[in-house]
Amino acid sequence: MKGEKIMWEDIIMLAIGNGLWAVLSCLLLAYLLKDSKKREAKFTQLIQDLSDRLKVVSQIHDGVKALGGRLDVLAATTAAKAVAVQNAPILVTHPRSRGRANKAVAVGE
Repeated sequence: MKGEKIMWEDIIMLAIGNGLWAVLSCLLLAYLLKDSKKREAKFTQLIQDLSDRLKVVSQIHDGVKALGGRLDVLAATTAAKAVAVQNAPILVTHPRSRGRANKAVAVGE
């Protein structure tokens, strides 16, 4: 830090010897360097925040992928059950049987 102060004092002394515009240019340069440090800190924080949010999005993506796998298994199971139901005979009770099971007739065979 002490070396920086001496360096800036030397630069200002040289600028004073070369006129007002040289002094103003050096002051502007010093201001820009100081301001760029603040801006860099803000950008670093922004990048860190975005990185944290990306981790959350990645976790959500993994969860959705896992649910997709479960849905595929559920769809396959449901399709197999639907095929089994389609192939099963349908029993219709005759209207005059009054609920007696011995009058049931297989339909679709």
